[in-house]
Amino acid sequence: MAIDRREFVAGLGGFGVGLGLGGVSHWLPLPPPKVGPDWTPGREQFVPSTCLLCPSHCGIRGRLVDGQLVRIEGNPLHPVSRGGLCPKGYAGIQLLYHPGRLKGPMERTGPPGSDQFRPISWPEALDRVTAALTELRARGEARSLALLNGHVTGIMEEILRRFAGAYGTPHVLSESYGDGSAEVLELMQGIRAAPAFDLEASDLVLSFGAGLSEAWWSLPLAARIPAARRT
Repeated sequence: MAIDRREFVAGLGGFGVGLGLGGVSHWLPLPPPKVGPDWTPGREQFVPSTCLLCPSHCGIRGRLVDGQLVRIEGNPLHPVSRGGLCPKGYAGIQLLYHPGRLKGPMERTGPPGSDQFRPISWPEALDRVTAALTELRARGEARSLALLNGHVTGIMEEILRRFAGAYGTPHVLSESYGDGSAEVLELMQGIRAAPAFDLEASDLVLSFGAGLSEAWWSLPLAARIPAARRT
């Protein structure tokens, strides 16, 4: 589109006026923001925690305004993730606010495998669990109880095992995401621990059957490796 001389001069003048106003705008008094009569600035705070949505357990910070969680972000002071966080970690706030989330205990009202449930209160759910455990132990069948949990480590794992031991059952079953690699490492190196890869100092990484940028290991750590070093 062609621009004639008059349009060019008018545009240049408007640009100059804009620059002039921008240079003196900080001298001009600004009107106070229009807010409701009951509005007050919220009290902001940041709470450090750990993401539990995958085995990476990245460090996170929760931003709270007046005690309400409004955002999850990476914690730059975490020694491993150092502020990195995958999309699943950022979306962790949906566990608290998603309209389709479970808001409390549910009791099945239909046959096994059906989707017929009704919500019950926490006191009612705890009373039912307590009564069932008490009856099972009174019959001398405490060893028939099995605790099934997901990827639980650290203090929570110790709490579950101590509870099971005090109740009288040795059956605590945890999902460790085992893929047979621990057994292979034990046969090759004599240890059952995963090796430490210095990928950041590697010039070339060949990955066979392991998605380095997906869910095989720490996603924030993978994101810090320059793309030119990955293949």
